[in-house]
Amino acid sequence: MLTPDENPQENAARDGGAPASRKTGEYGSRGDYHRDISPDWSYYPLYLSKKKFVLDFISVFPPETSIVDVGCGEGVFVEELAKRGYVRVLGVDDNYSSDIVVRGSVLALPIENERYDVAFFLDVIEHIPIERQADAIRELLRVLKPGGSLVISIPNLAHLASRVRFLLKGKFVRTASVEKHPGDRPIAEYMKMLEEGGFLLAERKGFFPTVPVLYKLVQRKPSRYLWLYDLLNRLLPNANWCFLNILVCRKGGGRAA
Repeated sequence: MLTPDENPQENAARDGGAPASRKTGEYGSRGDYHRDISPDWSYYPLYLSKKKFVLDFISVFPPETSIVDVGCGEGVFVEELAKRGYVRVLGVDDNYSSDIVVRGSVLALPIENERYDVAFFLDVIEHIPIERQADAIRELLRVLKPGGSLVISIPNLAHLASRVRFLLKGKFVRTASVEKHPGDRPIAEYMKMLEEGGFLLAERKGFFPTVPVLYKLVQRKPSRYLWLYDLLNRLLPNANWCFLNILVCRKGGGRAA
């Protein structure tokens, strides 16, 4: 079991160097594909929005804040936090390990109870089958200190274009294939699950209202239509209509970290 005082980077240096990374799943077949994201990736504008939000959020916390990034992939965000001076940071991923990332499932995190001030869970829960999502939320609650903060980003199955298609054709516009996002569901269901799991909602932000036709332009040529993406966010900030929601939640039992 790991604690925030067991810094993987410090341990690697003490042991004579960083251990070789271990990769399975998509990382085994595609490599560290999050390290060089193309501006022409269809979700690149969303990536920029998410990155700005979480970095702005954490910037008000002192360097000694204990932070865990669950489902962190190659640890790109963990590395960013370390560069910004945060010294008690850990990444956990089921398919990757390195000098800053430990292997572990969100359904059984290798972390002791109530150890972290802040947990990030970014674009992960939709990859978990619906029947196991509440188990993941319980694990996140367990490792957070009373009053600790959870920042979770979630694709919303009930975004605007999906609602329109359902009215016209009786089918949703999924946020990805069933195989990739088996846990796809409307954002309201996630919010209810978090509340029932012991979290209090402190902030909610939506990104990318999917106005029919216009959102497809952005996805097909994101670098060209980044201005349109920004305009849609300014004009239609209704989180229920947005493709992605970011929720900041507080664990009950004390003041927010």
